[in-house]
Amino acid sequence: MPDQSQHTFTDVVARNVRTTPGKDACVFLHEAAGGRLAADTISYEELDLRARAVAAWIVAHGSAGRPVLVAPTRGRHFAAALLGCLYAGATAVPVDAHAHRAERLLAVVRDCGAELVLAERADAPALTQQLARAGLGDTVCLAIEAADSDAVAKPPPPGPRPDDDALLLYGPGPVTAPRGTRLTYRMLAEGQSWAQRVLRSSARSRIGGLLPYRYGTGLIMHLLHPLWLGATGVLVPVGDPGGRPAQWLRAISDFGITTGLTSTYGYQLATERTTDAELSALDLGRWETAVICAAPQQPDVRRAFGERFAAAGFRPEAFVSCLAPPESPFPVAARPVTDSGKPSAARRAAEKALNRGVMRDAAPGEPFRTLVSVGSSVGPELRVAAPDTGAEMAEGRVGVLRVNGLSTGDEAVRYDGELYMSGCLREGIKVPGRAACVLLVHPEDVERSVRESSELCLHGAAFGVPFAPGRDRLVVVQEVRDGLGHDVDLWGLGSGLLRRITTEFEVGPGTVVLVRPGTVRRNFRGRLSRSAVRGMFLSGRLQPLQEISSAEV
Repeated sequence: MPDQSQHTFTDVVARNVRTTPGKDACVFLHEAAGGRLAADTISYEELDLRARAVAAWIVAHGSAGRPVLVAPTRGRHFAAALLGCLYAGATAVPVDAHAHRAERLLAVVRDCGAELVLAERADAPALTQQLARAGLGDTVCLAIEAADSDAVAKPPPPGPRPDDDALLLYGPGPVTAPRGTRLTYRMLAEGQSWAQRVLRSSARSRIGGLLPYRYGTGLIMHLLHPLWLGATGVLVPVGDPGGRPAQWLRAISDFGITTGLTSTYGYQLATERTTDAELSALDLGRWETAVICAAPQQPDVRRAFGERFAAAGFRPEAFVSCLAPPESPFPVAARPVTDSGKPSAARRAAEKALNRGVMRDAAPGEPFRTLVSVGSSVGPELRVAAPDTGAEMAEGRVGVLRVNGLSTGDEAVRYDGELYMSGCLREGIKVPGRAACVLLVHPEDVERSVRESSELCLHGAAFGVPFAPGRDRLVVVQEVRDGLGHDVDLWGLGSGLLRRITTEFEVGPGTVVLVRPGTVRRNFRGRLSRSAVRGMFLSGRLQPLQEISSAEV
């Protein structure tokens, strides 16, 4: 276990280089011929040599202590550039240099004021031209392969101070207004112990999961955390998780991944789309910690995954529930899903009480909503606060979750020492109720109800569109299975779904839109992007198989 007396992340990494120079630091997987996975491996010694050359280069350019964009597209170059920034005491700003991300990269340069971009030789000329056309010609783009390898023989660059900025991480917000989260060198080091509590990791771990390693939580947990531990990061290629969910499991099986984080969506797709032939080739017996990033937790997804992959050696006790909101690159709460063979804390909370902002156990026969604990705090400051005043809420009272003072937009409640996520205020739908009142409907409740109503239903998105002042019309865009025969009554299916929604949730006018698989959008974290689907609906860009509104039923 790393020496906690060290004050910066780079101190600990340097010690690991001295202790285990020949050990694999990173294994970058990529798709080879025939769809198989191939590995590009870099040792601690090699990574350190490349990073020190980059660090000397950054210092020579006068960018120590300043933001530096890290834009290499290949894994080994990305890791060397990122670590080189940290060695030099610069502020590393990871970005995606692919052509379709150019507008976002330029917006980040403007926002952070970076004067140096590290890229690969193949990408540097195009990036230089893009910067010039955008009026950012003073920002220099350097090819990472040209870093002076002789620099390792020179005196090392000055180390960073604990309270200097180490990372500036930009989340998936709007291109026009990027907002970065700053982490100091001290915070980066302290956060590793939080990560270790969630991952149950050690120097012998092989860490990787279905989260992009260039951003946020994936970067911290799957790339930097192994370097702090002296472990090995196995970086899985992440494209559309719906495309080849079995590829992630094959990486676990073939490259001995023992621990890592994946969204609920990844587990769900793997359960639904891994074929029996693919399953028979998997060995998941070495998988020790399978962290599920989700708020709220979905026990049915866990249960189905555990049952499906038990034949491949997967053990349900590997599951750990985790809350990792975009406002924090570190997990903020976690809990093992099983404790001595017993399921994790779940409550049948009285529905009407929750709607009034109070959590209590439902009485027999009383309508309820099942809430599953995400555990307790693992490091960052967590508060459940009143939405209007910011005052801390008493136990059992629903409020807004705040992480280090920032609102996540999620509803949460503390109960019996556990933290429960009860909804998302940003996406709560205010709809007219049958009793001439306005109800706040949680979209995840509607989506779950629709999905469970028919085996034809896959993924869906519920949201509101303007109906009247202060009220929305409830809209559900629902994917239905491929290969539907002509005997399937889409009108009847949609009408039945709409009747179920209006009856179960006692809401007024609504609309159900049936669409093909792959229509419902998700972000890079695998989280449902209701805002994107809503935009497609309002702009007429959906291609519905069938659309039914309340007036037609």
